[in-house]
Amino acid sequence: MPALRSSAEAICRDPADAEDLVQETVARTLANLNQFTDDMSLESWMFADLYDSFRRKFDLFTQWF
Repeated sequence: MPALRSSAEAICRDPADAEDLVQETVARTLANLNQFTDDMSLESWMFADLYDSFRRKFDLFTQWF
């Protein structure tokens, strides 16, 4: 989890938002674990979800319009 947290802090630039983002990512990963297959990388899957969650939650462009 340290790498996931570091990435979240790098893109959020706020420790509290980064912590929320990591928690949401872990919860979503556990909820959708049945979609995970052996040919996938769990780490890559979680990082992709982290970034997608960030874009949905903090994308400034969509908040302006």
